[in-house]
Amino acid sequence: MACLHPIRPGWNHPGGLATRLVLPPRFLAPLPDLEPLEAARLAATLAAAGPTYQAAVLAGMAPGDTVLVLGSPGPGALPLRLLVAMGLRPVWITTHPEPVPEGVRLTLHPDVDQLPSPRRHVLDLWPTPASVAIAQTLAGTCLSVTLLGPGPPPRLDLERLLAGQAVLRWVRDLHPHLVLDILALTRTPTFTGGGLQSGEAGGRSSPFETVDMAGMIPAFAALSQGNAPTWPVLVNASPTLTAR
Repeated sequence: MACLHPIRPGWNHPGGLATRLVLPPRFLAPLPDLEPLEAARLAATLAAAGPTYQAAVLAGMAPGDTVLVLGSPGPGALPLRLLVAMGLRPVWITTHPEPVPEGVRLTLHPDVDQLPSPRRHVLDLWPTPASVAIAQTLAGTCLSVTLLGPGPPPRLDLERLLAGQAVLRWVRDLHPHLVLDILALTRTPTFTGGGLQSGEAGGRSSPFETVDMAGMIPAFAALSQGNAPTWPVLVNASPTLTAR
């Protein structure tokens, strides 16, 4: 407030508080015509699993590769679904197992000799000191270690992480040019039709839940509290079923 020549976004400089946003075309990805409900589901997938796809692309993950996943995949396990749709073999390392999509393995202590593929990657969805410690123990036998999140990751032991062949990356967000790739993956039967399974039993449920205005508040409250089993998608209650 004491600055003689302040620059404030939305007031005297274009930025986050402006009513309009202008971007060069190279930063935008043209989307095909989508049904409103499909557009809403794509938006949910981008929010939940966009950085996961960015990580897979940057790490050079190829179909058949093993991906050792740390951290919670969230409602509908969309990051795990996306990895399976890419032809990868996710192995979720967790002490709190939840239902997962078909094609995902659960483990507490991964045995490197029993993993689906010798080409291995580590992907940490929610880096914490505990999960980073696990990633550091696995890095020596993996091709890449990727940490996701908008903020800086916890303190890293770089000497230990880079002692093997692993390439270390920190991914904060999704590049717009990859949006069309994710749209194509979300249309595959592997992504849309794979139900969640717990142990040997599995269902054929969708990772999304459509809610109307009346159900919006409790659905999104459960999402913000981490209690939603699927991603809520808000739609109108009209016969045309248009998304909001």
